[in-house]
Amino acid sequence: MLEIEARNDAERRHYAELWVKQQCERTEKELKFQREVDVVWKRLMPNMLPVNMGNAAGFAHDSGGRLALFVREADCQRCDAQQSNVLTDELHDVI
Repeated sequence: MLEIEARNDAERRHYAELWVKQQCERTEKELKFQREVDVVWKRLMPNMLPVNMGNAAGFAHDSGGRLALFVREADCQRCDAQQSNVLTDELHDVI
């Protein structure tokens, strides 16, 4: 709240710096917790993925109608082509 009530640029910059430092600390804490969750997940649920990776083609629909496409490689022409096909099919379903 203070940052939007700053009286000048220097005060605004000061609040922005404080906010960034706090966000960095919060993010580090969240990452530490997530790493621990990952370890515990592997121990308690060794045969279950923490994310629904979809069907064999890599597609997963959520209940809100969104689509996720999971690929294994960066700069993969086959993956890029698959993404284009999926987007084209999804657009046709909407229209």
